Amino acid sequence: QGPAELITGGTDGVLVPVDEPEAFGRAMAALLADATRRTALAAAGRAAYEARFAPGPVLAQWRAFLQRMGENR
Repeated sequence: QGPAELITGGTDGVLVPVDEPEAFGRAMAALLADATRRTALAAAGRAAYEARFAPGPVLAQWRAFLQRMGENR
């Protein structure tokens, strides 16, 4: 799975096939040429991080998990 588990292609990042260096080069060139898109991807990436991986959401997920485990005893 890899990066596709963390990144939504075109929304908060750019995904290219691992075995296609030309696709990677095209994607990088496109990003270098489009500051607006870079800024939008960066903002969306930050928001996705905050929603999924920042301490608050992670702790909430752990609490919910531990509560479910306690209920299943």
